[in-house]
Amino acid sequence: MASIGGKTVLRMRGNFEPGTGETVQDISRAGVAGTGFRKAGKRASPTQITTLVDLATSAAAKAEVEAYKELQGTLVTVVTEGQGTYTNVMVHRVNALPVRQVLSAVGGINAGSHLLRCQWVIQMTETS
Repeated sequence: MASIGGKTVLRMRGNFEPGTGETVQDISRAGVAGTGFRKAGKRASPTQITTLVDLATSAAAKAEVEAYKELQGTLVTVVTEGQGTYTNVMVHRVNALPVRQVLSAVGGINAGSHLLRCQWVIQMTETS
């Protein structure tokens, strides 16, 4: 199972890209011919992932979204479905998508009949 900030999810989709490439900043000035750049170091760009978890009720889904929102602005550990582990990942934003109710719950984490999907904007803070 995958997890983000200790919260276990059924499915996690998206790209996890540590800061492996050199980034540059444009330092061009108005009224001066040419273009200038400055090396800014290895940094990862913010990326979006989508998670899915099953919950028993719509109230439980609402509580889970609130718990996710508390992770905004913090560094978390992300464990992917392939068991890749990334530490010190910044959570920029969490957006809940509409909760879907299913007739019959089979398997899952909570054997719940409500499927909560969330979109996360995260950023790796370490280089590899």
